[in-house]
Amino acid sequence: MDPDHAKLSTAETALGLRLPDRRLLRIALTDPGWCNEVETPVWVDPWPGNRVLAVRGEVALANCGLEPLSVRARRAEALGLWDCLWLAEGQRSLKGAGRETVLARALTAVIGALALAKERGELTDDVDQQALIARLEAADRLT
Repeated sequence: MDPDHAKLSTAETALGLRLPDRRLLRIALTDPGWCNEVETPVWVDPWPGNRVLAVRGEVALANCGLEPLSVRARRAEALGLWDCLWLAEGQRSLKGAGRETVLARALTAVIGALALAKERGELTDDVDQQALIARLEAADRLT
């Protein structure tokens, strides 16, 4: 099995959602540091990091009451997202605020990916959003 496929499947299970375009989830889980380390041929577009989707997620969260980064990081940790991220060499050993920032940005980017999929008409109702909210509330009970 392709390792990317396995990692995405694990993330989908942890989040309780499956986006029609899995590339959005892949981008949401890709830290910009990983992108800086991957060499791609000139004719291939580089794989984007999750910053743009994280901004879109911030906008979506602002519309329903923005929560602190530490809360998002704690939820992402409880869901087990750390092992699903594409990180730069050395980032796996991050502790403290550095790890919190990476986790919070990834979860925010997932929310941004969900908002983008909905805007693109790939999600016809709020079922996936409700599933993610339920998972996040469950994660709160785990922490």
